[in-house]
Amino acid sequence: MLTRASEQSSQRPPLSVRVAGARDAGGIAGVHVRAWQEGYRGLLPDELLDMLSVSERERQWYERLSGASREWVRTLAALQGGRIVGFCSIAAPSRDADAGPRTAELAALYVDPDRWGEGIADALMHATLELLVASRGRWEALTLWMLEGNARALAFYRRYGFAPDGVRRSDGLTGPSGQPIPAPHQRLWAALP
Repeated sequence: MLTRASEQSSQRPPLSVRVAGARDAGGIAGVHVRAWQEGYRGLLPDELLDMLSVSERERQWYERLSGASREWVRTLAALQGGRIVGFCSIAAPSRDADAGPRTAELAALYVDPDRWGEGIADALMHATLELLVASRGRWEALTLWMLEGNARALAFYRRYGFAPDGVRRSDGLTGPSGQPIPAPHQRLWAALP
């Protein structure tokens, strides 16, 4: 069952979490690229991480957040001092064909690497849980896909009751020369309270 991690210290800077809109695409894209470059270094090839483009991610995020994308995903943005410092996206129901109709998916959760360890990921997870639990029993479980070998992420999600469910996939990424780069992922699952 999902549980809450320890609450944020009152000594941390004020943080707010709200539903993101198209105007947030640039800030989200910047966090997304920086978090990949820092968090996946050593797990994915450097040349792939170095070629990531904030402007390309911004275009993708603008499409998602403006409703131009066909996916139904709600994105939450964490702001500190008026700047986006993290975000998460929730797909409900889960996009996985084998997921039950009452399973939601945490499609993304990233924090600016300069702000790691400040409780921002916890605030985003708490907001996600509140959003799903507020649906009065519509959602029973939450899944997510995680790049294998990402020990930091696995430790974080375990604090919330997530565990691998044995399902794996390999997302095909494309390197700078067009070569395929395997990105093995494992799925984690947790029951909602």
